[in-house]
Amino acid sequence: MMTKLHSFLCLVLCFYHTQPFLIRSSQRADNFARYPRRRNRLVFYASTTKSDNPSSQEDRTSSSSSVKEKQQWITCSSTKELAHAVRNLVQPGDCVAELGSQLREVSTAICEATQGNAMLVDTTRKFPKNTERKDRTRAMRMEGDETDFFPGIARFQEIQRLEDWRHAFFFSVGDQSLVSSYDVFVVDVNSIVGNDLEWTTLSIIREFVALNDNNNPCRLVLIKSLSLNQWASRIIHGRKWCQGASYYFNNNRTTISTTAKKSEQRAPCYVVATVGVPEYRDTIPFTVQAGDAVLEIGCHLGTSTAMIHQAAAISRDDTDTGTHKGYCIGVDIGNKIVQGAQRRHANIYFAVGDAWRTAELLRIQKDFLQQETDDDVNQRIGFDVVYVDVGGLSGPDGLMEALSLISALENALEPRCIVIKSLCVRRLSSTLVPYWKLQSS
Repeated sequence: MMTKLHSFLCLVLCFYHTQPFLIRSSQRADNFARYPRRRNRLVFYASTTKSDNPSSQEDRTSSSSSVKEKQQWITCSSTKELAHAVRNLVQPGDCVAELGSQLREVSTAICEATQGNAMLVDTTRKFPKNTERKDRTRAMRMEGDETDFFPGIARFQEIQRLEDWRHAFFFSVGDQSLVSSYDVFVVDVNSIVGNDLEWTTLSIIREFVALNDNNNPCRLVLIKSLSLNQWASRIIHGRKWCQGASYYFNNNRTTISTTAKKSEQRAPCYVVATVGVPEYRDTIPFTVQAGDAVLEIGCHLGTSTAMIHQAAAISRDDTDTGTHKGYCIGVDIGNKIVQGAQRRHANIYFAVGDAWRTAELLRIQKDFLQQETDDDVNQRIGFDVVYVDVGGLSGPDGLMEALSLISALENALEPRCIVIKSLCVRRLSSTLVPYWKLQSS
């Protein structure tokens, strides 16, 4: 009798504990049936390398967070390319936000592609009184264009200043019809301010993504920016660089010799984003060539500087400049750190310097070349390669500071490649994708 009673109680307890799971499972099935579109979203990946493994450093999240689709920021160099991207990537039913709307080709493509909801935002403009020159006004939003622009799909709103975009998309008081979640964000800051402000554009995108409803994260950002399109084309994930550095140099870049005319401009350099000391050092054989003039900013103990110097110090024969030998200079902001590195590596030149004071970095190079007795040493003004390991930029924060530093070093030192140890920059290298690359893949 007791055995039967014990079995009955076990059955009751098992049913009691499994009932919540059964209820949740049926509710989950209902949710998938209600929103089938979310299961079939088209997602583009910038890289399929091992770096995208969720167990890697930049993808680690808490155990309580759910797996989310990978967000992509697609850059376009022109209005025509942006409209083409909208037609190919925006899906039926998407809720789209457009900043810098001219109610022309791009806005039309948005409304035709989504057939859902589109929030179109632009600043208040002064319209030209003379409309005879249609070649000048064809791409401009004209007074009254918003009246009958895709009724039932599009909603147009004017803002006084660019900084008011937050209120237009998220904080309109008393507006019950305003959505708080967007699937796609289309942005063209140039059409509002009249200049291609890449860092302002990036700041707006990052804040928009943060303000968007986390339960329905913005899966796609489409950007019209020539500057960001160039950045997206030359910022490379560290592991991807080690797999094919020769491809980038041979196919995507034209080398300008030292005898070229001053009017010719050097091609923009590649930016290799790495995480951790091993990956940072793994790039050396794929980046540093014999005879290169190299600078490491943030040398610390000088170990990486010595490895770079060993790769560069081999003599190289050049048809334009003859035979020359390379070197690496180690720079750090702390005097004691530099003294310690100099004691450990007496054959390498170390100096105290600040990463952001680029003129000081060139003076350090000048001092090195003046005291160098070897006539075969590379006499180039500037550096062929720059390695950057600066505190505060190696983690997930400081993206804007890292990008501004890279830009300053590129303009002042004119390297063909900058290698930076930075988690936030490597994340950007996987997120920022030029549209032409999607087309060619």
